[in-house]
Amino acid sequence: MTKWFGWLAIAVVALSLQAGCSSHGDEGNGAPPPGLDLSTTKTSTGGKYVVDLRRPGQPTRVNKLESWQIVVRTPAGAPVPGASIRFGGGMPQHDHGFPTQPRVVPDPASGAASGDYQLQGMKFSMPGWWVIRLDIDAPGGTDDITFNVVLPPSAS
Repeated sequence: MTKWFGWLAIAVVALSLQAGCSSHGDEGNGAPPPGLDLSTTKTSTGGKYVVDLRRPGQPTRVNKLESWQIVVRTPAGAPVPGASIRFGGGMPQHDHGFPTQPRVVPDPASGAASGDYQLQGMKFSMPGWWVIRLDIDAPGGTDDITFNVVLPPSAS
């Protein structure tokens, strides 16, 4: 009897984990929500910065490390050097983060005063809707911005 109960408990846990990573609300089919803003240039939540998130030239692939470029400007277009930018995000429909711990550093190719940064260590573990959140702390103040990225099934 004890052996049977142990196998039953394992099966219940396995099914729970699978369900937790496969469905959430109306988006349980894995499709991003309708009307999702996929803009790569946006104004931060508080309006302090305009941020351009640039993917590498090649298509983004699942399980491939990449460095992306982040360009931070004031609303008037002036570069924002010396910012501390923290990275966060993940897959809202699956309740998990990125498989790596990306970090943002000044872009060595552009120089310290350029307002250009590199988002290093980007890696997506599966196709679908991902959120990238950047918390910016710079001389102009603290603000945040969120980008939506959708990797199609062909990215696998």
